[in-house]
Amino acid sequence: SWSFRSLPNCASNQFEHVARNGRARVRPRPERRVVRAHPVVAVTTPPVTDRQAPTAPTNLRRLSTGDPLDVFLQWTQSIDDTDAQSAIRYRIFFDGVLNGSVLGSGRAWTTCVELGPTEVFLQSVDRSGNVSAPSNTITIECTAVSTAEPEVPSRGPRR
Repeated sequence: SWSFRSLPNCASNQFEHVARNGRARVRPRPERRVVRAHPVVAVTTPPVTDRQAPTAPTNLRRLSTGDPLDVFLQWTQSIDDTDAQSAIRYRIFFDGVLNGSVLGSGRAWTTCVELGPTEVFLQSVDRSGNVSAPSNTITIECTAVSTAEPEVPSRGPRR
């Protein structure tokens, strides 16, 4: 049976297993030429995948827009060990249900799903699918816009 071992300073993750005179050794490619008389087995291993989740988004807050049904959210972006901030996706949850997502930004605009108080939090997801802990939770109040006709002030009785 053949056994392979990982060698340090091998960025390509490619190795050759070279057999010589009944003894085998492993070396990174293409360090030296392989003599044709010796059988060569080339093995390519996948690169190490990202297994660490990004940090949780912080400082989630709602900014005023003037419209009680508009929800403009802003937060401090997450940091990941391998992905740039522009590659991190943020999932937006309203009352624990996924409402939408935005890529690589510390802000998002959406609308209220239901009237009344709604709890909102975020989770960040890196390109490898690692999910962060939830952000701080905020409660937003979604109120109905009045559709009644505005009252026209009367000028008093006509004379």
